[in-house]
Amino acid sequence: MAVLTTRACAAAALIALLAAAGTAPVRAQTPSVATLTWAAGPPLPAPRSGQIAGLVGDALIVLGGTDFPISLFDGGPKTWYADGVVLERGATTWAPAPAGLLRRPLAYAAVAADGDRLVVVGGSDGAAHTADAFILVRRAGRVVREDLPALPVPLAMGAGAVLGRTMVVVGGQTSPVATAASTTLWTLDLDRPSLGWREADPLPAPARILPVVVAQAGALHVVSGASLAAGGDGVARRTYLTDAWAWRPGAGWRALAPVPRPVVAAPAVPWGQSHLLVLGGDEGALADQVQTLRDRHPGFSRRVLAYHAVTDTWVPMGDLPAGLVTTTAVRDGETVIVPGGEDRPGHRSTTVLRGRLDVTARTFGAVDYAVVAAYLLPLVWIGKRFSRSDDTREDFFLGGRRVPWWAAGLSIYATQLSAITFLAIPAKAYAEDWTYLPGNLTLILVAPIVTAFYLPRFRRLRVTTAYEYLEHRFNLAVRLLCSGAFVALQWARMAIVLYLPALALAAVTGIDIRLSILVMGVLCTVYTLHGGMNAVIWTDVVQSVVLGGAVLLSLVLIVLGTGGSAAEVVRTGYDAGKFRMAIWTPDATIASVWVVVFGNLISHLVPYTADQAVVQRYFTTRDETQASRAVWLGAILAVPSSVVFFAVGTALFAFYRAHPQLLNPASPTDATFAWFIAQQMPVGVSGLVVSGVFAAAMSTLSGSINSIVTAVITDFTARLGPPRPEAAQMRLARVLTLVIGLAGTASALVLATWNVRSLWDVFLQALGLFGGGLAGIFALGIFTRRAHGTGALVGFAASAAVLAIVQQRTPVHFLLYAGIGILSAFVIGYLASLVLPARVGRDVNDGGLVSCSDASDPR
Repeated sequence: MAVLTTRACAAAALIALLAAAGTAPVRAQTPSVATLTWAAGPPLPAPRSGQIAGLVGDALIVLGGTDFPISLFDGGPKTWYADGVVLERGATTWAPAPAGLLRRPLAYAAVAADGDRLVVVGGSDGAAHTADAFILVRRAGRVVREDLPALPVPLAMGAGAVLGRTMVVVGGQTSPVATAASTTLWTLDLDRPSLGWREADPLPAPARILPVVVAQAGALHVVSGASLAAGGDGVARRTYLTDAWAWRPGAGWRALAPVPRPVVAAPAVPWGQSHLLVLGGDEGALADQVQTLRDRHPGFSRRVLAYHAVTDTWVPMGDLPAGLVTTTAVRDGETVIVPGGEDRPGHRSTTVLRGRLDVTARTFGAVDYAVVAAYLLPLVWIGKRFSRSDDTREDFFLGGRRVPWWAAGLSIYATQLSAITFLAIPAKAYAEDWTYLPGNLTLILVAPIVTAFYLPRFRRLRVTTAYEYLEHRFNLAVRLLCSGAFVALQWARMAIVLYLPALALAAVTGIDIRLSILVMGVLCTVYTLHGGMNAVIWTDVVQSVVLGGAVLLSLVLIVLGTGGSAAEVVRTGYDAGKFRMAIWTPDATIASVWVVVFGNLISHLVPYTADQAVVQRYFTTRDETQASRAVWLGAILAVPSSVVFFAVGTALFAFYRAHPQLLNPASPTDATFAWFIAQQMPVGVSGLVVSGVFAAAMSTLSGSINSIVTAVITDFTARLGPPRPEAAQMRLARVLTLVIGLAGTASALVLATWNVRSLWDVFLQALGLFGGGLAGIFALGIFTRRAHGTGALVGFAASAAVLAIVQQRTPVHFLLYAGIGILSAFVIGYLASLVLPARVGRDVNDGGLVSCSDASDPR
């Protein structure tokens, strides 16, 4: 009856999803418009243009620059300055800058922020250009200057940015009378400045002055600028450019979509993870009428343009109160500041503009909340339904070993597909391509390894946890160490599995992050507490269907929203190179095809061989044959689902390439799918798909809770403590379920409430050192005979040390970390077993348990 009810619920959910897909159009014509709202800051004490400006610590500093105290059109000379002013955070009045920061008048330098420091390169004093470079930094409350190596040539009117830890400068001219600009790309390693400046790939386009240069999405973006050529009188003449380029170290230059109009000398800033905002600029339309118009010149452009690095598109994004050029845009948290600049030819301004991004977005409404509630509440009923049949440890931990193979297989699939995966895989395909897809498909290769070598050992011993096998094969110490490591890893994972999807949903739907965490954490705890493994598996069955229906529905709606057909989406993706599936290179530092395939193949061995949350499902079926079918089903389902998730990402790319004005510049790339769900799906359908996100998170979370409880009771309290009656053990199991579920939820709430994310990242990184070692110890037990407990412990510890060194000292791609951990644990553990003597009665057969080892076997 329970099976029929569950199937009926799953079928009803799928029918509802498909019905919604057929009747609800995408609201592509209701854009969420992002604009900058502007306010005036404290005006500069004196008008300036070409000045050095930026944040140094918490202070906004403006140094040098130029002005025409007597109008240019009355014959006044351009005056160059060496003084400056500082505006402390919260202050309303500018104060004089410390003396000596500029050793001579300086303007038109390349200026770039480097954290809370400011890097200044080149510039001019009017008489000559300079090659000087220096950093402005705050020491003991004062702004000071620290010199850097000088450029090989003097340079002014270029532009620069800090890309990673490298200062990059491009464009400019070498003297005030030069009639040609530079295409040289200069780079300086800011961590090792003593190495000096180096030439990189020259710009494969006309040389230019006053380009817009911004570092964003791992690339240096160079936009517009003016090329120079000598006129008949020998004076340089400008040609206003609209081309745009991106440069990546090691990959060189790539042409981008041209900017809709010239934006020469425009201030610009990166925004979010993939946007850059260009604020006004000189379009050059009236360049030949400056002397005619004089003070009647209307000024420079006030239009703001947004470039999106993923879709390679430009969109308008409102207007500035005043057009200012030859100044610097300064990012201060969620604010952009434009201090002074030239507002029309020959005229400088004291205006200081402060802009803040405003995004008009639809919030998650009552109908969406009702749909999510309608999905979530029946899960509690499933837990209550199975609470009546969970009277023994075997029922609570293993579902009485009577779970159908197809249900166990769906549960394996669901528990491996977290909400992070649900949102991150489409985001990866959207931002990049299908390079990582072959790695997901390697689960098909993992299944025969698991069913041929691991599953028979686990099933024939009739163990409850995978770590019981380690005591049979090695000794009690290995069992306890590995089980303890699993518990720590799984608890940390619980917090992340709750926190990250809640964070993404909060950013784009308005759902309070704490509410999402509490709903997922408490409901999971409740139904796992009542129904044990049966509740976990049968809710996984429902959740896998809801999850699959949600992603299919999303794909349909995204394709419809592009305004074209599926063929058009494919064509758009193909033209943009989004279907690339392999990078053919032996390089182990990038996602080359062998790194992706080998790395994922080995990585998948970790959960399928050493993770109790997955392995526990193997023990819930009636026999080994059924368990084998479950493993194969979970692996097979990964193939079409992976293709669909990557297809969703490519469809998102096509959608936002057609509608770039619907993007939220502040939204992280990983939240793009969630942003589409919240803003473009019809009311109610958004709730259905968000339910799919919840389903992905809760299926992982419930398995984590039950598997941790199983490990704690089986490997620790039952193994080390005095014998207890079955009823006492069941009471302890339910208490631990409640405690662990609430602890995981509380950990996620701590991440959401206090600024401890960096500490948690360190904690996770430390724990991650042991994941590969766990799988390596299991492989050591399965594939060798001479390895013993002491050798296994040595291998486990050594693998963590090896992996720590690899992570910190080498550029090896992260996909290879699991393989390095497994291989080092296996090899070092085996060699240690050959060198170190086995402790009879402890390393081979502890406590009279039946051993799988045979010292006479040469392996």
